[in-house]
Amino acid sequence: MEHSLKQVSDPARACLGVTGILALQPFEAEIMDIALEISADDANRSLGELVDFGLLIRPDNRYQIAHALAHTYARAWLTSPDSALTRLAEYYEDFIREQMQRGQTRYALLDSQRDHILAVQSACNRAGLWEAACTITWAIEEYLDLQGHGTERVAVVKAGLEASRSDEARYDEASFLNLLGLAYARLGEPRKAIEHYEQALKISREIGYRRGEANTHWNMSLAQDSLGKRSDAVGLAKEALAIYEQIESLYAERVRQQLAEWQQ
Repeated sequence: MEHSLKQVSDPARACLGVTGILALQPFEAEIMDIALEISADDANRSLGELVDFGLLIRPDNRYQIAHALAHTYARAWLTSPDSALTRLAEYYEDFIREQMQRGQTRYALLDSQRDHILAVQSACNRAGLWEAACTITWAIEEYLDLQGHGTERVAVVKAGLEASRSDEARYDEASFLNLLGLAYARLGEPRKAIEHYEQALKISREIGYRRGEANTHWNMSLAQDSLGKRSDAVGLAKEALAIYEQIESLYAERVRQQLAEWQQ
């Protein structure tokens, strides 16, 4: 490995460093253009050099690091600058939002990039790029929910929660705790969901985040109802409704309808 690296150019070495950020999956040459701010010709030239030295392969006319050992080496020893990682995070944030806006017909593209997106989020956390890690969490968690990737959703939101706490971003912290509760509820673990809702509620009250407080009351009411605790669910829903009405949220009508059904 080190013998091969001594022979490649600095631009090729920089490209290999970027592969250490990504997952051990095929990628497009465009990723190098974005991360390193180089031309398409320069990216293809450097990637071709890595192919010639056996460090990359070409599955389906894309590129992929040749083996797990090279990937581990690139991640551990060829650290890319934070600027490259930030550009990748921004690129994937825009990519996710664009595909989500286009609807389910575009989810196949998101599926093909999912492992890279999760790898970039993890890299942001390792590098202490907390804001970028939170941004990716916000962008991708809904897609993971809609596609039924419940376990990955939990992992992603946990990573976002870690980043928000490190960044002392309490709004994000409360929101991610709420989302983590929703993720556990979706996995059929309402008690674990409630544990996270309670933490979210405490923070929302401390920072005066009224919408977050209402959302958490509402989510807790659904979790309590799933446990057969209808009276507790009704009480929590009423608390949510009172806040939704105060802040003139459209969610108020949804809560009214549910309360009417529960109280029939």
